[in-house]
Amino acid sequence: MLRRLLPVWLTTWLPFWTLPWVTLAQNQFHFGFHVVYIPIVIASIYFVLRFIREAPTKSQRIIARVLLALQSLALLGHLGELLAVGWVLVNEGYAASDGDALFEDNAFHVASANLTVPALGLGMLTLLVLTIIAAGQGRRRLEPVD
Repeated sequence: MLRRLLPVWLTTWLPFWTLPWVTLAQNQFHFGFHVVYIPIVIASIYFVLRFIREAPTKSQRIIARVLLALQSLALLGHLGELLAVGWVLVNEGYAASDGDALFEDNAFHVASANLTVPALGLGMLTLLVLTIIAAGQGRRRLEPVD
């Protein structure tokens, strides 16, 4: 079962490490980040759904469903952020270089980011819990019975 979680780990944890650079970046890079990250979150949702179908225990399925809900919220937040950043780029022009307008004057972007970032963070913690439970239950099942 842990092999089934590897793609979920890759699509949940690795892209999150780019977040510090995105918050300091220019509008164009921020826009590109959301364009790239949305398919990654969609892939993560697919891998979580696949894990739910094949999970051997009810506890793993329940925790995976929580992870699915969090990833879905993150996807909605990313879509909102993409729209907000796109709106700023259209109004200020593609050459707008400061990222301050994204957060100071754009309440929709702030609201979307306030949905995305906690959902991603809680999703990462939920995946950690799911991995620990899957490893523990897998190990327990492999031990010989005396």
